[in-house]
Amino acid sequence: MHVGTFFTMPDDKVFLQGAYLDEYLKNVVQFRDLVDQTLGQSELNICIENACDFHHGFINKAVDVLLESDNIDLTWDTGHNAKGNYKDQIYLFNNQDRIKHVHLHDFAMGSDHLPLGSGEVSVESVMKKLTDKCESIVLESKSIEGVQKSLFHLEVLTNRS
Repeated sequence: MHVGTFFTMPDDKVFLQGAYLDEYLKNVVQFRDLVDQTLGQSELNICIENACDFHHGFINKAVDVLLESDNIDLTWDTGHNAKGNYKDQIYLFNNQDRIKHVHLHDFAMGSDHLPLGSGEVSVESVMKKLTDKCESIVLESKSIEGVQKSLFHLEVLTNRS
């Protein structure tokens, strides 16, 4: 989901999708219906990823509409959640059973997609929040070296348990 165009006013930001919520949600419904028509009863699903935007009310309403479909679920991006001061997790945890996919990476000093163990994301906390509905986890990094560091971090955590 994307917050779209906004205007910075003296006291607030005005988001066009929020200002024209009815029209925005009509388009979201059309997209949801197209997804359902296209995917039908197939085993494929679309997952909506948080990108520091799930704390906006108009995004929540749009995602609620999308989650009315059995063909649409959620991706929890751990680094984006941290980058957004953990505001996304309120919505995500209220819809925990719809998290089917995770992008697992760390975040520190304004930068995400860092190797696990190099920032503030707690892998243990992430794993405790996942339900049996989660089908896949991707170690997300900018380099092979980053993935190797993440794998090492996971190995250390596993051997510690």
